[in-house]
Amino acid sequence: EPSKDDDLPQPAEVKFPMDRAGQLVVQRVCCGADHTFAIVNIVRASFTDVGRLFAWGLGSYGALGIGSWVDCFTPTEVWFPDDDAEAQRRQTLVYQVAAGTKHSVALTTKGQVFTWGHGGHGRLGLGQAKVRG
Repeated sequence: EPSKDDDLPQPAEVKFPMDRAGQLVVQRVCCGADHTFAIVNIVRASFTDVGRLFAWGLGSYGALGIGSWVDCFTPTEVWFPDDDAEAQRRQTLVYQVAAGTKHSVALTTKGQVFTWGHGGHGRLGLGQAKVRG
């Protein structure tokens, strides 16, 4: 029979999708009101695949950046316009990420800034007030 302590809030480890060829090492995390990001490195025998971005939480307004508005209850990898998700080839490496209430911003290792989510009041910096996700 479960004890009363089982109902108390306590930390639980977040499980990331496994990579058969390497070990996942989370470098940074951040959270907004309803969504969370983690920047993950994958350490392999011959090299380290750095700056991969994972998101989970409320998908409204496209704030997760996964190409849809669905909610994700486990970490889901974010792919950028120059990346090839089908071939698993990544061109964009994330150095830093921030999560707002309805939008998100990523800074790449090349100094590029990507934004997505709710664009109201110009918060995406794209010169328009619309949703990108």
